Amino acid sequence: MRKNRFVGMAALVSGLGVAIVWVAACSSSSSPATVAADSGGGDSGPNVYPAKAVTAMRALQLVWANDLVTDTAATCAAMPSTAAGWQVSTNIDAMKTPWIKCRHDYELVEGAVTPIYPALDHVLDGRYDDFLALLLPTDGGVGGDQYLFDDQGFTGAHAIERFLYFPNPPAVVAVEANYVGYKVAALPAVDQEALDAKNLLCKKFNADATTLATNIQNSTTFDIATAFQGLVSLMNEQQEKVKKAASAEEESRYSQNTMADLRDNLSSTEQAWAIFRPWVQQFTTVDPDSGLSVTGVQIDLAISSKFADLDNTYKAVSGNGFAAVPSTWTNPPSATDQATPFGQLYEGVLAAVDPNSPTSIVYTMNQAAQLLGFPTFVPGQ
Repeated sequence: MRKNRFVGMAALVSGLGVAIVWVAACSSSSSPATVAADSGGGDSGPNVYPAKAVTAMRALQLVWANDLVTDTAATCAAMPSTAAGWQVSTNIDAMKTPWIKCRHDYELVEGAVTPIYPALDHVLDGRYDDFLALLLPTDGGVGGDQYLFDDQGFTGAHAIERFLYFPNPPAVVAVEANYVGYKVAALPAVDQEALDAKNLLCKKFNADATTLATNIQNSTTFDIATAFQGLVSLMNEQQEKVKKAASAEEESRYSQNTMADLRDNLSSTEQAWAIFRPWVQQFTTVDPDSGLSVTGVQIDLAISSKFADLDNTYKAVSGNGFAAVPSTWTNPPSATDQATPFGQLYEGVLAAVDPNSPTSIVYTMNQAAQLLGFPTFVPGQ
């Protein structure tokens, strides 16, 4: 199995025009998964990389988490305190501006922090169907979250999005109406609902964002291996986000903003990868079966190249939402549907992140994880 993986990597870097150097030695990382933050010392040897990566990664995540705190507070401040205020289109637009910024902030921070703080990820970014799966009816009740505006049940970015972008797209409504516990989305109709949306639901959104930022700020250690695995998982999730569009269940489905989510996911992973590059470049690994060597420099080049390819795929899409899914769409799609704008995005994303393809981002980032001594990402685990 290892032979196939590294031969695949050799093929990838060869395809990029990189000369592969065959060596007989093998270096491996013995870095601990959880590392204390860098104290700022001047050590430039290989042992300094884990601590420097922790410091840089924590600082990067904290910037984005603090932005989320600021923008959730701005969203709450923009919410009217009366039902009449929700009938004024300029008020709605004033709320959408900071809410979109919240999406940008969280889609940047989510990759590294989701596996470290999964409970916070759920309450901040969980989708309607994620919550309903945990709110099943008992004792003959209807289940779900039957009051849309408090701090119980369905909360976070998408709970607000669902009524902020009311009326929801018809295809989304048609799908969600079949969920157990479904409640029709609506704007606050009485003043108490408006007050609860502002002072309960949105304030919880801000409080949870503050908890995330505080946890990052106060951490004296950082599980860098888990954070890296989260980044690989986020790249793998790009295909899920596109696939869900075919059933009108994509992530930012009410605002039709999921294309922007994908761009932010890629941007944040590229920025985080820049932190790991000097560390990865220190290593060379050898397949014990074939004796073929692949260096960290070559893996770095391959990852950077695939990031650029996926970025070009995303840039080919105009706007922050997906192109229309063909009415004839099937899984797998027909050649005709693959040729449509949505089909081209779909095929491009799947090829770019397929964890089983030696030329994908996910596969190649797993190679980097092996060099660093981290566990590799395994789909479904």
